[in-house]
Amino acid sequence: MNAGSFTTNYLTGCSHLHPVYSAKEKIYLATMHGALHIINNLLNQLKIVELEIKNNPDFDKEISELFDNMLFEASSLLKEFSSVKTIEAEEIIKSICPK
Repeated sequence: MNAGSFTTNYLTGCSHLHPVYSAKEKIYLATMHGALHIINNLLNQLKIVELEIKNNPDFDKEISELFDNMLFEASSLLKEFSSVKTIEAEEIIKSICPK
């Protein structure tokens, strides 16, 4: 399940929570959904750059490897960030800190 569908499904199932907590959670999840959408679009658009690098044999190999590592790290951090279950600052920060 991608983060967008998780957010949508989760938002529709929050009616049983305390009204104040539910509102806090809904705002957080809506913000996450928007941010994840923007970042996923950027990562997908960077795939075009990745294809051009791979199609150009003269492209600097070190830069190509750095680019691949950046895409991998961004994707990995995005997965960790979107897997936060507890809406608390410490948990959110911990999800993206180096381990």
